Amino acid sequence: MSMTYGSVARWYPVPELAERPASIFDLNWQGGEQRLIATVRYAMNADENENSSSSVVTFDDVVAFQMLDENMDVTEVTDDDAMLLKLPYPYGGRWPYLQVHASDWIKQLAERDGTWDAADFQHFVITSRNMHLHVACHTPSCTGYDPAV
Repeated sequence: MSMTYGSVARWYPVPELAERPASIFDLNWQGGEQRLIATVRYAMNADENENSSSSVVTFDDVVAFQMLDENMDVTEVTDDDAMLLKLPYPYGGRWPYLQVHASDWIKQLAERDGTWDAADFQHFVITSRNMHLHVACHTPSCTGYDPAV
């Protein structure tokens, strides 16, 4: 199954996120609530003293999500303007939060379900150094954010 998209844009769960790549993320699926919680751990730069090395992003009203290894990501997201970090980071890396507009994946899910409209859902991606998380969720309550302690 190939996924295509109209465009990919940077997504900011909150405006003040550090310009750093994600090294790994952990997921907690709360099926009864249709809630997915992603704890995103950032790559560490030994030269900087940073307060937060991770963040927690909550997706509500999730209808689908999938985890893919870096070599299996079927979106073929290559929008360098959205993904490249504004400042060089040791060992490289990309901006971890993306939103996919005009997502064929959302359209396919809506067609398969038959009861909801693709326009009511959004497609978000969190990318780490070796995994990609794709989330399809309702527009109104898709993005919550809490800094991890």
